[in-house]
Amino acid sequence: MTSDGRRSGMRRLTTSLFLFLLLLAGALPARAELPAELKALVAAAEKEGTLDLVWSESLLGGPEVVRQHQAKMNERFGTHITIAYTPGPEMARLGNQLLTEMKGGQKASSDVYVASAVQIQPLLGQSLFLAVSWSGLLPERIPGAAVEAGGRALRIGTALTGATYNTNLYKSTGQETLEDFLKPEWRGKLATTPYAAGFDVLAAADWWGAPKILDYLGKLSKQVAGFIRCGEDERVASSEYVAFALDCVSSDAILWHDKGAPVGFFIPTDAAQVRYYYLTVPQHAQHPAAGVLFGLHLSTEQGQALEWQAKRMDMHLYPESRMRGMVEENKAKGAEFREITNQWVTDHPEIDPARTEMVKRLSQAK
Repeated sequence: MTSDGRRSGMRRLTTSLFLFLLLLAGALPARAELPAELKALVAAAEKEGTLDLVWSESLLGGPEVVRQHQAKMNERFGTHITIAYTPGPEMARLGNQLLTEMKGGQKASSDVYVASAVQIQPLLGQSLFLAVSWSGLLPERIPGAAVEAGGRALRIGTALTGATYNTNLYKSTGQETLEDFLKPEWRGKLATTPYAAGFDVLAAADWWGAPKILDYLGKLSKQVAGFIRCGEDERVASSEYVAFALDCVSSDAILWHDKGAPVGFFIPTDAAQVRYYYLTVPQHAQHPAAGVLFGLHLSTEQGQALEWQAKRMDMHLYPESRMRGMVEENKAKGAEFREITNQWVTDHPEIDPARTEMVKRLSQAK
């Protein structure tokens, strides 16, 4: 061996020995041993090997997004789980389907169910969902405030309801109220949903109350030029409508804005509401451990980043959240947010009967 070869070999040996000693001393990070409860869950999920996932592509993304979640979850927890994704119906229909399957003694068609409090709360009394120690499994990440209904519902995303508008046709002041939409200049320029999205919770007795919101919607119906569904914000971007109120969530408006479309979003200060998307695991899930692990993954920084990338949504309780900035910005403008949680929906049973009448009032639109 030449002298250069000997010197090169000695350098490699010295470097390897140095790294080994650093690891012994704890100077370099090694993969941490998982806590016992999480380790057992990971082992059970790995044994199941599969996660059956059904949700609408408009909710949290389609096949490509799911493949990214699969890769990040397996990387984070050292598993080799395959996610079998099937595009599904809207949230309420899927919830009813899961309940029917459980009562019929069938396995759940999806190992997780993602929906908002309005869809989940009626199912909580049906013993449909597993109670999970979410914060216990990831105590360094998941705060107690993210867990509801005794562990049966985990918050995975924050949804802000408000108004989507065309920035070429309207300049927002950031101080708008719902009452502003009753001004003459809005007549014939406004779209809304046929199902009173976002208005329903205002019927709460300790908020607007049913009489006030029903009177308001009767007046609003005379301003409305047409009905569209949440997720059709391109009809605002195209200038078909100046604004869309109330839009279910801000996500689609932000996506269009980030693509360069003339779309903005504001939250009326007199109707500011924070809603959540929850992940639940059905009692009759075929792969319950994988379902729980997927919920943990969505709560990690990597899972939250994928949510934002796909749908411009994350959970504002986490420090890196983009939604957190939107909430704080609107609070600074005077918005007093109501949190529409499962318990809040339970405490306001007056909303359901008012919802039907709201739809009738809006249907008067010409």
